[in-house]
Amino acid sequence: MRRTRVSAGGLVLAAAVLGACATPSPPPAHAPRAALPGPQDNLEATYRERALAAVKDRRWADALVQWEVLVVLRPNVPEYRAQVEQTQKRIAEISVEALRAGDGARKRGDLEGAQMQYLRVLAVDPDHGEAMQALREMERERVRRAYFNRAPRNVLMTPTPRNGPPQTLPGAEIGVVLHRQGDYAGAVAALGRHLQAHPNDEGAKELLADATFQVAANLAQQNRLEEALAQYERARTLGYRDSAALNGALRQTRKALADDYVRQGNEALATDRRKAVSLWEQALKVDPAHAEATARVRQGRAAASAPNTAARQ
Repeated sequence: MRRTRVSAGGLVLAAAVLGACATPSPPPAHAPRAALPGPQDNLEATYRERALAAVKDRRWADALVQWEVLVVLRPNVPEYRAQVEQTQKRIAEISVEALRAGDGARKRGDLEGAQMQYLRVLAVDPDHGEAMQALREMERERVRRAYFNRAPRNVLMTPTPRNGPPQTLPGAEIGVVLHRQGDYAGAVAALGRHLQAHPNDEGAKELLADATFQVAANLAQQNRLEEALAQYERARTLGYRDSAALNGALRQTRKALADDYVRQGNEALATDRRKAVSLWEQALKVDPAHAEATARVRQGRAAASAPNTAARQ
């Protein structure tokens, strides 16, 4: 009887041991988790998708901007640099072909055809200086022809007083002369005074817009970019008619000014991250499509929020 109880106890113990062996071991306390895509990975995917869509639609200028952003985000990825080089090569080929065609049409007197070809250049290279200059010259010549071919004024000079020299020419004519002499700032002042007295003189308004555009171009050549941008915007308000040349000049000036803000931000980064981000944000206000400013602002904001995120965790 005693032997039977021992055998039963042995069976119970054996069953317990076997049950323990069959029980799966608990998972490690610190099991590795799959890495989730970070904000920069999502940003990269977004710009890559945009770049490929632009290439498919042959929007080469847009494609170049997207590839350039990707180069800033992932400087060690050779594919993105190769895409930038290929897109730049394609843009150069189209620009040379269209510019040559535009110059030929202009020499033949086909101004409409020339304008179309110059606009083709600007479609792929919005900052192309030769195309913008050609459009600017064509528009300036058109404005002058329209003004000088209008019906003559009844009085171009006030009658000569009996006891004195002739009085000054009316303001519009002074503005025309100064414009022809290249004194665009003087023309702006004279035409502005004239329009205060004769606000319905459409020819004077058009010439004032052109003179304002030329003032802006001179300021841009002197690298006074903020002043140039303000004058280009004023030319737009005044109704400058060559919208292609004006938009191209605005893009070029905004990009140059944004480049300067980005450069200042990069220099400030080592000592004052907040100031650097502020300068990059200023660049984006001037040129919302600026590739490097876009990437720098995102990186700067991510770096600024990283310590707070780590503290919360």
